[in-house]
Amino acid sequence: MTKLVQPIPLYRSLLRAASSFSAYNFRSYALRRTKDAFRANRELFGEARDKALQQGANDLKMMKRQAAISQMFQTDRLVVEGGLEGKDKGGRARVKDQGWD
Repeated sequence: MTKLVQPIPLYRSLLRAASSFSAYNFRSYALRRTKDAFRANRELFGEARDKALQQGANDLKMMKRQAAISQMFQTDRLVVEGGLEGKDKGGRARVKDQGWD
């Protein structure tokens, strides 16, 4: 017996899980893919809707596992993300000190 999946909590959970990726490219892809999938399946009803929601629940489980792995192997932030490694207000890019002693 499968548990009934509600679309709005599933959508919010998928967006939350997608935003937990440490890598910018994976994070933006997961957000874009989630939004596109829900837009494409907006008009589904009945059995097709239930099947799509179940697939979304499976995708959520997979995304949580992948995000946990992503957190283990964090990299420096990209320039497009801003933050400490991003652009300075003067237009100069800051360079991270490597700290080789």
